[in-house]
Amino acid sequence: MKASPFTCGIEALEVRQLLSGNVTVFLRHGDLVFRGDKQDNQVVISSPSPGTVRVEGLDETTVGGKAFADFAANLRNLLITSLQGGADEIAVRGAIDIGGNVLAKLGDEGEFVVEGTDGPVNIAGNLTVQGGDEVNVALRNEVHVNGNVSVHVGGSVSAAAGVAFLADFEAATFSHSLQIDNPYFPLIPGATLTYEETSIDEETGEEVVATVVVEVLNETKTILGIEARVVSDIVSIDGHVVEKTSDYHAQDDNGNVWYMGEDTEEFELDDEGNVISSSHAGAWLAGVDGARPGIIMLAKPAVGDRYYQERQANNALDQGEVLAVDDTLSISIGDFTNVVRTKDTTVTEPDALETKQYVPGLGLAAGSDVDPATGETTATLTLISAKLNGKDITELVSPTGFTGVNATGVLTEPLKVDGRTFIRTHGPVVLSEVRLAEHVQIISKAEVTILESVFNSDSTITARDTLAMHQSTFAGAMAIRGDFDLFVNGSSFGDTVTIRFGLGDNTLSVGNSTFTDLLADGWRGENEFDDQGGNVFGNLELTGFGD
Repeated sequence: MKASPFTCGIEALEVRQLLSGNVTVFLRHGDLVFRGDKQDNQVVISSPSPGTVRVEGLDETTVGGKAFADFAANLRNLLITSLQGGADEIAVRGAIDIGGNVLAKLGDEGEFVVEGTDGPVNIAGNLTVQGGDEVNVALRNEVHVNGNVSVHVGGSVSAAAGVAFLADFEAATFSHSLQIDNPYFPLIPGATLTYEETSIDEETGEEVVATVVVEVLNETKTILGIEARVVSDIVSIDGHVVEKTSDYHAQDDNGNVWYMGEDTEEFELDDEGNVISSSHAGAWLAGVDGARPGIIMLAKPAVGDRYYQERQANNALDQGEVLAVDDTLSISIGDFTNVVRTKDTTVTEPDALETKQYVPGLGLAAGSDVDPATGETTATLTLISAKLNGKDITELVSPTGFTGVNATGVLTEPLKVDGRTFIRTHGPVVLSEVRLAEHVQIISKAEVTILESVFNSDSTITARDTLAMHQSTFAGAMAIRGDFDLFVNGSSFGDTVTIRFGLGDNTLSVGNSTFTDLLADGWRGENEFDDQGGNVFGNLELTGFGD
């Protein structure tokens, strides 16, 4: 997700120099055996065609001394061993079928990713990942494990899917692609929208105020044979530019506004505002490296619509969802009605959540970053000035009279595990849009976040930081242990939930949820039960909580 104005919050950059090495790969009785050396290796394992497995090195990593190696085989087991000393980044990307198990053993640091963005990853057996204190694991999009999942690492663990409408770009026609007059996302050359973005610096706790200037240019860029409008987006803090972006948009004949890509550059500054380093991370272009265009604004947004805004494996995976079409909004430049409100999420950062409000005839007017665990707003974005060719305006196109038809496409699938799921880590755990059929056990020394997921059997969660369950369904009994604040919202529990807090002072916050039995023991801490309302309790028993 990029920073502004379609995302609130400024993030510091981390630049790391990789020392590329060489990996050894061979087939043994239908098993693909992968061994990394002691350098930093970046490798993608895929299936470019049925019956073929490709192991490709990235960023100068070689495979047996070459750029890639192809194997003619129907893959049975995938056996990965990464040596100590290196920080390997290993990805298994679909579409690919693995007839048996996947076993990955990483060293002290690195990342293991299984990604079903370009096609489903089907694992007939078990998925087992082991690694050191700085090993992260991510499962993304259409991954289906028929057996068990066992992850034991020291870093972060996420399993997330973007269950959203993936528009069919090939079915769209673009007779006048630069005529972008969708009232909720009008792009009229000469328009300049200025926003104020307020956030909190995570390191200092101080408020950070950024200025975001969005200008619709006369420039165009041809992408996949379509002329797209160029939009400049510049973010500044205390007069110093921290990000420059060029966005590319086109409108189809039905009135849908497509997102065709972005060129972005973010800057890391020292205390005097001098540039230390820069990064183009997050940049993408439709048609390049598997990137597909998405919808930034539907022709006829309706509550419940969910759509991909961009889709590229391991990079651009934002989705939007329409939450309301009749909001009211009061900001310094005016009062507005019939405002569309959306929720934006991304598979690469599944615990990030943003809301945005679009004024008819003008476009994006307000937004906020929201902590999905607590519901608290962590950053805000507000339109403070709108001009067309230097003159103040409150609308760029007519807010009424626009008719259109939403693009066609397919709805993507959630992430599924048919067997048991076991996760043990020192780092944070995020599960979003997953379907877990059998017993689930999560042990984390950090926060655990469960979003829009379904647990169909019993589960056990042990955590030492915030535990959040948002819009999820838990069919079996649940046992929760640890020192943490627990936030439950919009969730349903079909069996007994037993909570045992530790020695600390904890909060149990519950809203808009249904419980068969909720049994919470605060033990020795000074604990608070916060009833947010909208709950249904078949039985509620609280021990060790204040009045």
